[in-house]
Amino acid sequence: MTLKIRIIRDPDACRAAVRGDWARLVALEGKGVYGFDASATFEWSETLWHAYLDGAPQWVIVAEDETGVRGILPCRVSEESLGGVVFRRLATISSIYDLRNGFLVGGSADVLDLLIQHATHHISGWDAFVFKVIDSGLSDVALKEVVKRHNLRLLVLSHWLSPFISLPASPDQVMLGLKPNMRSNVRRGEKRLF
Repeated sequence: MTLKIRIIRDPDACRAAVRGDWARLVALEGKGVYGFDASATFEWSETLWHAYLDGAPQWVIVAEDETGVRGILPCRVSEESLGGVVFRRLATISSIYDLRNGFLVGGSADVLDLLIQHATHHISGWDAFVFKVIDSGLSDVALKEVVKRHNLRLLVLSHWLSPFISLPASPDQVMLGLKPNMRSNVRRGEKRLF
């Protein structure tokens, strides 16, 4: 895979150059519990860029080949403190809030590998690369592959669990999966509602 890298430093230039590709890459991550939410969209990142990061250096690293944009890594460097130790962290722009996002690479470890290598060699002034991924999501799978390739070590700073129940698309399938006694209780409850 022959990918070329370019860096965009201005939100308006970013809007013109990659907004459509950004949306396409977010859509590739899928919907639902393992997919991205609105915090991964271009509009969310652009709003954060203007509202909270104005004047701070930003880098939108774009990987593309002859077919078009294959990956986008929008990042910034900020000063943080962990246990009283101050360090500079490289993080994605969308990571200001703890929502469901990750890497805009469509699940490709090759693209993610190149973007991280470029950030490592061409963005100076940071000590740690801090990011968020959804466990078992495409970004998480790609990241684990990159870590394995380079024999790196990941440190989990925080981990959130959000229990959920996967329901079939059809309510009839839900009802068929219940025990007869439970189905009767649900139907009785429905009648009381009306």
